[in-house]
Parts: sequence; C-alpha cells; structure tokens
Amino acid sequence: MKILFISDVSLSYPASGSEQVLNKEAVGLSRRGYNVHAITRSNDKLKSVNHREISGVKEGCYYANTKNVIAFVTSLFKNSRELKNENSCQDFLL
Repeated sequence: MKILFISDVSLSYPASGSEQVLNKEAVGLSRRGYNVHAITRSNDKLKSVNHREISGVKEGCYYANTKNVIAFVTSLFKNSRELKNENSCQDFLL
C-alpha cells in the first residue's frame, strides 16, 4: 500500500509535538512494509527542492519564503511545482 503524508513540518528534525507524531507515524508504517512518502515544507533557503530518505520514508521538501505574503505565495507555487516534476513524487500524482 502506498501512503503519502503532506505536512507543513519536516520529518528530519522532530522537535515539536507535530513533528514527532509525523515522524513516528511515517517511520512506523514504513517499518511495517508500507511504501511511505512525505511532501513537506523546508526552512532551507539554499535549496528550493530537497529529497532525502529518513528510516525508509522518502521525503520531498520544498522551500516557502515567509518574508511577506507575496513572496510566500510565489515561492509556494513555484517550488511545489518543481517538487511535483521531480521523479520521487510521480507515482503518487499520476
């Protein structure tokens, strides 16, 4: 079974409660043999799109600029489209 998580927080550094829940659920499902992917928002300004694997969960992150509303919306659409075009998400978006 394929499972996709979409979140405003990353799986990488589970510091807050929501990040810990997302991480534990995604990793736990992956350990049970499910094909788990996550699309998350990153705070990394250096990369608009970043791919990584965390304990069997394939995570695609995109950056959203929070400087102002226009920058946020512009970067949100641009970078999420770029992530969509990457190969790691194609099997969920078809």
